[in-house]
Amino acid sequence: VDLMHGLEAVVDYLPVSWSQNLKSKGENLQQAARRLRYRRLEELRANRFMNALVVTAHHAEDQAETVLLALLKGRGSARLAGLVDTPDLWRPWLQVRGAQIQAYIQSNQLSYREDQSNASDAYDRNFVRMHLAPLISERFPAWVEALGREALDRGRMEAGLRAWEIQTNELAITKVLDSPY
Repeated sequence: VDLMHGLEAVVDYLPVSWSQNLKSKGENLQQAARRLRYRRLEELRANRFMNALVVTAHHAEDQAETVLLALLKGRGSARLAGLVDTPDLWRPWLQVRGAQIQAYIQSNQLSYREDQSNASDAYDRNFVRMHLAPLISERFPAWVEALGREALDRGRMEAGLRAWEIQTNELAITKVLDSPY
């Protein structure tokens, strides 16, 4: 508990058998862990911290990787918005480079936890981070910022389309599925 700022950290651990069960079923470990993490955050937000805002530490490289993976995997137009804020979830550092965060951590002698799965390139995001991102950065040094801007634009466009969907319009359009625009 950080008494000076009124912050409390909640640390949950999963049994090792959890990941072994997933592997035996052939499920994607990182996707399942992400679902569980957000489910747990929502549970804490709803029950223990009474509708508190959840804040994540996703940064600019996370956003660029998300957009690049959406493109590479053909995930559809809406996914090109990358990591988006919601009324219950805020990602304030999406415009901040990881190196800037690391420099702040070091200069203030802060400790942090690195997920051990980040060391393996077996996962798509880590493969992008370890192998593709360095190559792209050599040729296109501002690619992270460029994809971040594109994600913001795509997010605004998607929000506009969703708002337009709920309005009565002369063409009687009721839902925009996966617009290329």
